[in-house]
Amino acid sequence: QNISGYIKVNGEVMINQDQESKIGSIIPGRIKKIYVKEGSFVRAGQTLAIIENLDLVNAQVEYLEAKHEYEHAKTEYERQLKLSSDNIGSKKELSKLKADYEHAVVGMKSAEQKLVNYRVSKSRLDNYEDTTVHTELQRYYPIVSPISGNVVSRMITIGQFVESTTDMFHVVNTSTVFIDLNVFEQDLQDVSAGQKVTLDLSVNPYEVYEGTVTYVNKVFDDEKRTVKVRVAINNKREKLLPNMFVSAKIYVKQESVLAVPISAIETDGESKYIFIKTDEIKEIEEHDEHGEGEQKQD
Repeated sequence: QNISGYIKVNGEVMINQDQESKIGSIIPGRIKKIYVKEGSFVRAGQTLAIIENLDLVNAQVEYLEAKHEYEHAKTEYERQLKLSSDNIGSKKELSKLKADYEHAVVGMKSAEQKLVNYRVSKSRLDNYEDTTVHTELQRYYPIVSPISGNVVSRMITIGQFVESTTDMFHVVNTSTVFIDLNVFEQDLQDVSAGQKVTLDLSVNPYEVYEGTVTYVNKVFDDEKRTVKVRVAINNKREKLLPNMFVSAKIYVKQESVLAVPISAIETDGESKYIFIKTDEIKEIEEHDEHGEGEQKQD
């Protein structure tokens, strides 16, 4: 039957970097509220904390002023354009108003982009009229998770001032993980992408995990005399934890060989035997009660 040859290697469970995120703020501010703890499961888009920063208010005021300037410039330009078409207005005045209008458009687009960066709703401000009353303007910036996963560390406290370079949360999703296996140089020629891999876990020997080789590193580790081979594993039950050591079998080839069930093998000390039925005839000598012999065949 077909028997798979395999290479037995050791390795380590690694985080899938596409499912890992260190989360911070794009603006500095003071921590107002924190909604999650270490170990909490969060979903993509969920708010983890909010920070307070008066720059948010300034950005909204800047947008309202830019919007007002844009609307005024647009009205004046359109009015002068109509007068010019009726041969009433001055071309010089039209040119100036056009330049003012184009400048106002750029200013408004810039202010709009700042609102997007600060996660401030523009639609709410479009009906805002009194720019002298800032109490209704948004003062808080939400910190949201870009991925679903578990909060493995929280590096902030309420009242702490954070910079835009501060890491606030570390979120990891371990539903898929990588296994980095160390393959010795003499075995490397037999390993390639797409080969089946099974894991042997000492913590649960009855749990079976299977994956495939996704990548064979092109850099040789001169100290270990090995090459890293990466395997993608479905870890929906999340029993494989990052940095856990594992042993694995990489199935490198399929061969048709003569095989027997394990139950057919008899062991005597260090020797192993297989009994085979043959057509050989064996003569057995039987003796009667008088001691006379008779030949029989078996």
